[in-house]
Amino acid sequence: MTKIGMFCYHICLFAIRESPSITTGYSPSELVYGRKMHGLLAVTRDVWEQNDLVQRELKEPVTKYLSELSKRITTALDDARENTIKHSTKYDKKSTERNLEVGDQVLILLPTAGSKMTAECQGPFL
Repeated sequence: MTKIGMFCYHICLFAIRESPSITTGYSPSELVYGRKMHGLLAVTRDVWEQNDLVQRELKEPVTKYLSELSKRITTALDDARENTIKHSTKYDKKSTERNLEVGDQVLILLPTAGSKMTAECQGPFL
């Protein structure tokens, strides 16, 4: 996985862990850690409400940084969608649609008893 892909993966996981559940009203992180996570929106709010050291370290306004980060994430997601479509069409070129009817003999690819990583065909079955 690329660096951008891993970055998007971690950002998405962070967002999921920070979002409260409809049923419980608490986020998964609150249930595990017992306190709210300090996410990107909380950082922005802290900067607006008080003069925070984060802005001095970034050397640019936090809102500008977050908007650029959002644009980069959107670009990465668009690229991922395009790559998925490109790779799936390349993969699907050799695939064929099979229509099975009752009474057709088939082979079934099943994992072997000794290892989960190997499989062998068994059959024919009706």
